Amino acid sequence: MAHSAPAIGDDGAANGFTAVTAKFTALKKAAAGLMEEADLVAERMRSDARASLKLADLCTAAEVDPKHIAAVIEIGQAFDGAVHGCKGLQTAAEGVLLAAGHAGSEHQAEYGAVHEAVTSSPARQARAGFYRPF
Repeated sequence: MAHSAPAIGDDGAANGFTAVTAKFTALKKAAAGLMEEADLVAERMRSDARASLKLADLCTAAEVDPKHIAAVIEIGQAFDGAVHGCKGLQTAAEGVLLAAGHAGSEHQAEYGAVHEAVTSSPARQARAGFYRPF
Protein backbone atom coordinates (compact mmCIF):
# COMPACT_ATOMS: atom_id res chain seq x y z
CA MET A 1 0.00 0.00 0.00
CA ALA A 2 1.27 3.46 -0.86
CA HIS A 3 2.34 5.93 1.77
CA SER A 4 -0.21 8.68 2.29
CA ALA A 5 0.96 12.20 3.01
CA PRO A 6 -0.10 13.75 6.31
CA ALA A 7 -2.57 16.60 6.33
CA ILE A 8 -1.02 19.92 5.32
CA GLY A 9 -1.32 21.38 8.81
CA ASP A 10 0.25 18.29 10.37
CA ASP A 11 3.90 18.77 9.63
CA GLY A 12 4.87 22.35 10.51
CA ALA A 13 8.00 23.29 8.59
CA ALA A 14 7.10 21.04 5.66
CA ASN A 15 4.36 23.43 4.57
CA GLY A 16 6.49 25.50 2.21
CA PHE A 17 5.58 26.16 -1.39
CA THR A 18 7.41 23.15 -2.80
CA ALA A 19 6.16 20.82 -0.04
CA VAL A 20 2.54 21.76 -0.67
CA THR A 21 3.07 21.46 -4.43
CA ALA A 22 4.54 17.98 -3.87
CA LYS A 23 1.53 17.03 -1.73
CA PHE A 24 -0.90 18.06 -4.48
CA THR A 25 1.17 16.09 -6.98
CA ALA A 26 1.17 13.03 -4.71
CA LEU A 27 -2.60 13.33 -4.25
CA LYS A 28 -3.12 13.49 -8.01
CA LYS A 29 -0.87 10.46 -8.50
CA ALA A 30 -2.74 8.50 -5.81
CA ALA A 31 -6.13 9.39 -7.32
CA ALA A 32 -4.95 8.34 -10.79
CA GLY A 33 -3.64 5.07 -9.36
CA LEU A 34 -6.95 4.45 -7.61
CA MET A 35 -8.84 5.07 -10.85
CA GLU A 36 -6.60 2.59 -12.65
CA GLU A 37 -6.91 -0.04 -9.92
CA ALA A 38 -10.71 0.35 -9.77
CA ASP A 39 -10.84 -0.11 -13.54
CA LEU A 40 -8.82 -3.34 -13.30
CA VAL A 41 -11.06 -4.67 -10.52
CA ALA A 42 -14.19 -3.72 -12.49
CA GLU A 43 -12.92 -5.58 -15.54
CA ARG A 44 -12.20 -8.68 -13.43
CA MET A 45 -15.70 -8.50 -11.91
CA ARG A 46 -17.25 -8.07 -15.38
CA SER A 47 -15.41 -11.16 -16.56
CA ASP A 48 -16.51 -13.12 -13.48
CA ALA A 49 -20.13 -12.00 -13.99
CA ARG A 50 -20.04 -13.25 -17.60
CA ALA A 51 -18.53 -16.54 -16.43
CA SER A 52 -21.30 -16.92 -13.83
CA LEU A 53 -24.00 -16.44 -16.46
CA LYS A 54 -22.28 -18.96 -18.73
CA LEU A 55 -22.08 -21.41 -15.82
CA ALA A 56 -25.77 -20.86 -15.06
CA ASP A 57 -26.62 -21.66 -18.69
CA LEU A 58 -24.50 -24.83 -18.56
CA CYS A 59 -26.16 -25.83 -15.28
CA THR A 60 -29.59 -25.28 -16.83
CA ALA A 61 -28.64 -27.43 -19.82
CA ALA A 62 -27.38 -30.13 -17.43
CA GLU A 63 -30.69 -29.96 -15.52
CA VAL A 64 -29.02 -29.01 -12.24
CA ASP A 65 -31.30 -28.30 -9.28
CA PRO A 66 -32.88 -24.84 -9.80
CA LYS A 67 -31.80 -23.64 -6.35
CA HIS A 68 -28.15 -24.16 -7.37
CA ILE A 69 -28.71 -22.35 -10.65
CA ALA A 70 -30.33 -19.49 -8.71
CA ALA A 71 -27.28 -19.34 -6.43
CA VAL A 72 -24.94 -19.09 -9.44
CA ILE A 73 -27.09 -16.33 -10.94
CA GLU A 74 -27.07 -14.51 -7.59
CA ILE A 75 -23.27 -14.66 -7.55
CA GLY A 76 -23.19 -13.17 -11.06
CA GLN A 77 -25.46 -10.36 -9.88
CA ALA A 78 -23.11 -9.72 -6.96
CA PHE A 79 -20.22 -9.40 -9.42
CA ASP A 80 -22.32 -6.89 -11.40
CA GLY A 81 -22.90 -4.97 -8.17
CA ALA A 82 -19.14 -4.86 -7.61
CA VAL A 83 -18.71 -3.42 -11.12
CA HIS A 84 -21.15 -0.63 -10.26
CA GLY A 85 -19.29 0.01 -7.00
CA CYS A 86 -16.01 0.28 -8.89
CA LYS A 87 -17.59 2.79 -11.27
CA GLY A 88 -18.62 4.89 -8.26
CA LEU A 89 -15.11 4.65 -6.87
CA GLN A 90 -13.66 5.72 -10.22
CA THR A 91 -15.98 8.72 -10.30
CA ALA A 92 -14.93 9.75 -6.79
CA ALA A 93 -11.23 9.30 -7.62
CA GLU A 94 -11.68 11.36 -10.77
CA GLY A 95 -13.24 14.13 -8.66
CA VAL A 96 -10.26 14.05 -6.30
CA LEU A 97 -7.86 14.10 -9.27
CA LEU A 98 -9.58 17.14 -10.77
CA ALA A 99 -9.84 18.94 -7.42
CA ALA A 100 -6.17 18.31 -6.61
CA GLY A 101 -5.18 19.55 -10.05
CA HIS A 102 -7.28 22.67 -9.60
CA ALA A 103 -5.95 23.29 -6.09
CA GLY A 104 -2.38 22.82 -7.35
CA SER A 105 -2.98 25.31 -10.15
CA GLU A 106 -4.51 27.80 -7.73
CA HIS A 107 -1.59 27.30 -5.34
CA GLN A 108 0.86 27.95 -8.18
CA ALA A 109 -1.05 31.04 -9.31
CA GLU A 110 -1.30 32.44 -5.78
CA TYR A 111 2.16 31.68 -4.42
CA GLY A 112 4.35 30.76 -7.40
CA ALA A 113 5.59 34.29 -8.08
CA VAL A 114 6.25 34.88 -4.37
CA HIS A 115 8.21 31.63 -4.13
CA GLU A 116 10.21 32.50 -7.22
CA ALA A 117 11.04 35.98 -5.89
CA VAL A 118 12.05 34.62 -2.48
CA THR A 119 14.22 31.83 -3.84
CA SER A 120 15.95 34.07 -6.40
CA SER A 121 17.01 36.60 -3.75
CA PRO A 122 20.26 35.95 -1.87
CA ALA A 123 18.85 37.78 1.17
CA ARG A 124 17.61 35.63 4.02
CA GLN A 125 13.82 35.75 4.30
CA ALA A 126 11.63 35.89 7.38
CA ARG A 127 9.82 32.70 8.35
CA ALA A 128 6.30 32.21 7.10
CA GLY A 129 3.78 34.11 9.19
CA PHE A 130 6.24 36.79 10.32
CA TYR A 131 4.49 39.55 8.38
CA ARG A 132 1.00 38.78 9.65
CA PRO A 133 -1.15 41.83 10.38
CA PHE A 134 -1.89 42.45 14.04
